[in-house]
Amino acid sequence: MGTITKLPSGKYRAQVRRAGIYRSGTFNRKSEAQGFIATIEGSLNSATGTIVAPNGMTFATLCTAYVDQVQTGRSRRADLAKIAKGVLGPIPAGKLNALHLSEFVKQRLDAGITGQTLAGDLSAVSAVLKWARRVKQIQVDDTLAKNARASLSAQRINTRSNSRTRLPSPDELERITEHVEARPK
Repeated sequence: MGTITKLPSGKYRAQVRRAGIYRSGTFNRKSEAQGFIATIEGSLNSATGTIVAPNGMTFATLCTAYVDQVQTGRSRRADLAKIAKGVLGPIPAGKLNALHLSEFVKQRLDAGITGQTLAGDLSAVSAVLKWARRVKQIQVDDTLAKNARASLSAQRINTRSNSRTRLPSPDELERITEHVEARPK
């Protein structure tokens, strides 16, 4: 954001500092300084090299493209398929915001999932948003899921799993092995 300083001469100095870029100018009127700041900031915003998400591109579309183009595990693919079919799926990619993620969190908690599962879901959402922003250069806020996850701590939702307190018995291991071997791959 730019700053405006009134000089002893009665003129106004406008300064814009952002991402290592510095621009300044001196103007007779404050309104001219404000216009200068708006122009400079507008040019910096449009120079990000990103594109506006095309019409019809939803979060579900991003999830599908992510799974098709990024090597992921079976669990991550299943998580993203589930998320794409949920409340986030039909939202246009460029319009996804913190309120949508808040509704997603509320819906998942109402479904009875644990904080650990929710943290994993938000991690998957974050991966898709980062990929869309950094690889595909689509204008999406790639910090949404990170901020939503941080809000879990504020809500006192535990996102850490408990460590195991015991080892399975030999009988339990045998039953697990039999079960796995009886299933086709």
